[in-house]
Amino acid sequence: MFPIWATGIVFSAVYAQMSTMFVEQGMMMDTTIGSFTIPAASLSTFDVISVIFWVPVYDRILVPIARKFTNQGRGFTELQRIGISLFLSILCMLAATLVEIKHLDIAASLGYNTPVLLSIFW
Repeated sequence: MFPIWATGIVFSAVYAQMSTMFVEQGMMMDTTIGSFTIPAASLSTFDVISVIFWVPVYDRILVPIARKFTNQGRGFTELQRIGISLFLSILCMLAATLVEIKHLDIAASLGYNTPVLLSIFW
């Protein structure tokens, strides 16, 4: 049971990233799309929108495919779901890390006192 508990630290780091670092990154980025400006604090709504999109995809597409391979009524066991979600959390943290590295490289080349206008779509 300890390994499952210990990997919960990864999930906690990802969850904290959603609520804090996304807003911090958003405040330092170019948030304009044409004449429309996306407030940095609203970046967390994209997490909710992605869940609303991906839950039906998971339920209607991935679970029936998984049922064929695993012979489980629910597609995946609970432990498999935990493992898959932790793996996806690691990939999300990797993507956020790469964006922050790019952001810091641009900031270093411009001087740290200059705002970096990296697009919000990164």
